[in-house]
Order: sequence, then structure tokens, then C-alpha cells
Amino acid sequence: MKIANNASKWMVDAIKLHNKFRQNFQASKEAALFAGIFFGKAQAECEHGAWGEMMEAYCGEISETTIRRYIEFADQVLGWVKSQNPKILSEEQLLREAKAFVLQSPKGYISLLRQVGEMRKFGEYDEVKYRQRKMLGSTQIEFNFTDSVKHIEALTHLGEENYNFVMPEDSDPDQFLGDLETKLETALDRVRASRAQLPQKI
Repeated sequence: MKIANNASKWMVDAIKLHNKFRQNFQASKEAALFAGIFFGKAQAECEHGAWGEMMEAYCGEISETTIRRYIEFADQVLGWVKSQNPKILSEEQLLREAKAFVLQSPKGYISLLRQVGEMRKFGEYDEVKYRQRKMLGSTQIEFNFTDSVKHIEALTHLGEENYNFVMPEDSDPDQFLGDLETKLETALDRVRASRAQLPQKI
């Protein structure tokens, strides 16, 4: 079967864009990697208590949570590279290896994308899906405040000596706790937004 010229043209153009996407994605992750490294270096330079003052000075440009996401991403990439090649001695070699393998560390990058608004956060409101559920006769979800607060309060004991936190079987503890952290932060954002909408007391 003969391939149409137009089909070949679309394939060539698509492959060019595919390569461009890969290059831009690599550049994006490298920028995130080095931003995380630089944020981490800035934090390390601060004396005890000075990091909070630094956050206040730059709060109009970037949030502390976003900075933490950058640092976590960089730590994950560098940690992964070190685990693959324990013989790395110089920082120059470590950064070179990190740039080469940065595409293989999606977890922290996805958390960062959600934080900066380039991806929807877990549980974020989707108007289209909401309308579809309404059309299918979905009922309104009711939230029991008292019962939920009991679970949240239980989490405040995480890490205590006599506190047994049971995770799902065959789960990766780091991934599970990371997902839990993201969901709690999303929930906290929603709580703050709801509180901000309350009538102001006179």
C-alpha cells in the first residue's frame, strides 16, 4: 500500500515536535533541578532562624511550599544518582550525572508541577466532571466534620513511639507518605479558602 505524501509530511512534522518536546522537557527539568539546588544552598547558608526571615523577604515572589517542592525534587534526583553511582566524589560529576538522568525522576517533578499550578492538584474541583455527575443523578457529598477531625488529630501523633501507622500492603512508604502530604496540603488550601470566604466579624 502506497503511503500518501500528506501522511509522510504529518509524520515528519510530528516527529520534529516530538523531539522539540523532549528537548524542552529536559530543559524544564534541568531548570527545576538547579533551582532546587540553589534554594537548598541558600537555606544552608542561613543561620538558625534566618531562613524564616528570608521567606518573609521573598514571600511576594515565591511561597515556602513551592521552594520546598524544588528542594525535594533536587534531593530526589541527586539521591537517585548517588545510589546508582556511589563512587561519585566531585560535585561537578554529580551535577553532570544528575542532568543526564533528570528525566528518570518524575515523582518530585509532578509534585512541583502541581504546586506551581502547571498540573491540577489531587482532588481539585473539575467543573465538567461535576456537571456530568449531576446529569447522571449523582447526590451531593456530605462531609462529617466531627468524624474527619478525629482522623486528622490522629495524624498529629505520627512518629511517636507508641503510634502504629498502618500503610496499605505492598505500598512504597515514601510514595504513600508523599501522596498523603500532597492531599493534606490540598485539603489545607481548601480549608483556608473556605475560611477566607466567611463573613468578617465586626
